Amino acid sequence: MPYNVVLFSSAREQGNTRSLLNTLEKYAPLDVVYLNELNLLPYDYEYNNSGDDFLRILDKMVGCDNLIFASPIYWYAPTPQMKTLLDRFTDFLDIPNLKEKGKMLRSKTAFIVATSSQITIDATFESIFARTFHYLGIEYGGALHCQQSNVEREAEGIAAFAQKLI
Repeated sequence: MPYNVVLFSSAREQGNTRSLLNTLEKYAPLDVVYLNELNLLPYDYEYNNSGDDFLRILDKMVGCDNLIFASPIYWYAPTPQMKTLLDRFTDFLDIPNLKEKGKMLRSKTAFIVATSSQITIDATFESIFARTFHYLGIEYGGALHCQQSNVEREAEGIAAFAQKLI
């Protein structure tokens, strides 16, 4: 069974996106990392942020089969914590002792799980992730999006998406 790591961020830990993850967990095993509880500092050109939890997150990413980035869509974008994580990917492109770990992500498949007030996923939101995955050589496996009010009614689509994770 593949090991699925979810990097999750939301202003409400038990909100709509977490509800969607809870339903997804009924079909596929997930190891959920709640980014808001971690000390994740912004990207720093001088690398003075090395004492935060980024390396712990990177180790989780390297050790999994599938990466799932879960965030509600706020103004066409992910949460600030998720954006900080994406910005920090520059560390394993720039810092010599992290380059090998960064290259290990090329064997991963990444997915997006999102909720919003819209019926479909916002193209700008999806592009932020898809283009990042492409740049890093990570395969993009697709997105699961549910309108906030429809999470409970989307079991069939959630089950179909889960098949990609098992």
